[in-house]
Amino acid sequence: MAPPWLRRWGPLRKTRGSVMDRAALHYYTVAASVGAVATGILSMSMYVLAKSLNATPQQLAIMSSIGSTCQLLGIFGGEFIRGRDRRPAIALFGSLSRGVLLLNALVVTAWQFIAVAAAFGCTNALLSPALTILWRDNIGPQRRNQLWGVTATIVTVVSVVAGVATGWLLDLSLDAYRWVFPMAGVVGLLGVFFMVRMPHRGRHKRRAVKPHTLHSVVIAPIKRFVGVLRNDGYFRHFEASFFLYGIAFMLMAPVLPLYLTKLAQMNYLQSSIAESGILPLGAVGLSIAWGRLMDRTSPSMTCAIVFAILALFPLILLTGLHLHELGVPLLWIVYLGYLVYGIGLSGMNVAWNLAPLMFAGKSDAGAYTGTHITLTGVRGAVAPIVGGWVMKHYGFPPVFIASACFFLAGSIGMQWLERRLSRRPRSAEVSGS
Repeated sequence: MAPPWLRRWGPLRKTRGSVMDRAALHYYTVAASVGAVATGILSMSMYVLAKSLNATPQQLAIMSSIGSTCQLLGIFGGEFIRGRDRRPAIALFGSLSRGVLLLNALVVTAWQFIAVAAAFGCTNALLSPALTILWRDNIGPQRRNQLWGVTATIVTVVSVVAGVATGWLLDLSLDAYRWVFPMAGVVGLLGVFFMVRMPHRGRHKRRAVKPHTLHSVVIAPIKRFVGVLRNDGYFRHFEASFFLYGIAFMLMAPVLPLYLTKLAQMNYLQSSIAESGILPLGAVGLSIAWGRLMDRTSPSMTCAIVFAILALFPLILLTGLHLHELGVPLLWIVYLGYLVYGIGLSGMNVAWNLAPLMFAGKSDAGAYTGTHITLTGVRGAVAPIVGGWVMKHYGFPPVFIASACFFLAGSIGMQWLERRLSRRPRSAEVSGS
């Protein structure tokens, strides 16, 4: 049960649903909103690396790959919560991941900044499955996707304000990141505190489980990872198409900071308006609509639409290169591109977090979520390095063209999956082939 102050002042106090749904939703939204301040600050990481620490294209590529590569640990993080109360894992990995951000106060070189980011990425990857499963456990399935959209909208507004404020602060001094980024750790820890205070449905709260062993923590998750992809043909098809989207996304990751800071000559504030302002602005209000769409259709149809929208982003930036030669300021092209990008990513935020739960059905949601997160690490280990290498040797256009092609290929793959799902027997679950 939510405490009196949260029942009275909670941001979602009038939301329809069971008492448990509303209590969990209040805590989750408060925790996520506090965490969004940290997210807004961290959204400027690549620009700090490019502008304050003068990182090379190779360093930017490595930095881009770290966050996704660390997701390879997702299947192992899922093991720590298997059959257990999710909150101890959230407290442990949340404290470690947010606490390591305090080390940014000591960072003076690009490699040191990358090392801290790697430590954060590894511990945060172990945390991610617990957060997703906690949502599944505590929010009923009837309106789960729509309510996620409500929370995402609130979080987006907070993240926009924090991101733009961070850009303004970083423009005051090139060394401002040494105290701004530790602030992300402090507010992140506050978010973890609210998360572990969330009431928890009793099904997984206390259960007699065997202690962790090397086999249970390392070998068993790998077997479940392989088993999920081998046994569930629909989910395998979904992840293959999602993989194509991920390649498109990660190809551009090391290129965008150079495009904005070097080519478009944007300062921190202008970059934050694009990365943390215009981009999420496209998501405000739309997250609820995307959640409703996925409730009424399917994850594959939602992703097919999202990927097609996202394909416009690299094409807009590519067009900007030609318009720039004609004297058109790149700043406005960048803002337009990021607005479209934000509209697409608002839907992706819903699909990325909740689609594995829908495919899992009554199966082990932790295995599906861990598999989904781990495949993010596979593509993240390679695609940013390739994108940085192509940009260095051939320039921006080939990267943007390749990215648009991969987005469209992912959209076609999802449309194909949608046709497969529509032909399956009515009695069949989404999970399983």
